[in-house]
Amino acid sequence: MTDKFKMTKKRRLVYEVLENAIRPLTASEIFDCLKEDENEVWLSTIYRTLQVLEKADLISKTIIPGSEKAHYLTTEEKHKHYGICLNCHKLIDLECPIDRYKKILDGKGFTIVDHRFMIYGYCKECS
Repeated sequence: MTDKFKMTKKRRLVYEVLENAIRPLTASEIFDCLKEDENEVWLSTIYRTLQVLEKADLISKTIIPGSEKAHYLTTEEKHKHYGICLNCHKLIDLECPIDRYKKILDGKGFTIVDHRFMIYGYCKECS
């Protein structure tokens, strides 16, 4: 995290929405969640907040194929992986596969510092 980072009230609100989300969310979805709770936050503020939180390594951005919008999720210690339907964008929780590869990579002198794992396909309702 940078020295200049300050967790303002609006940054905290955006982060808490992502922290409590069961799947990655778009900026518009975050806006809708905050609006439901009657918080006054502009969509432009959410976009700026997402950039700040990403720069501070508190969240990460992912692009889901078939969706033009970026999706955001927290970089919490307990990370998640997904199978993503290319048609309806349904997310299916997956078990983390990193342990299967860690020994192989360690044996080749490769140190893992981060990873992301998503599988794209079609859910049973869309196939």
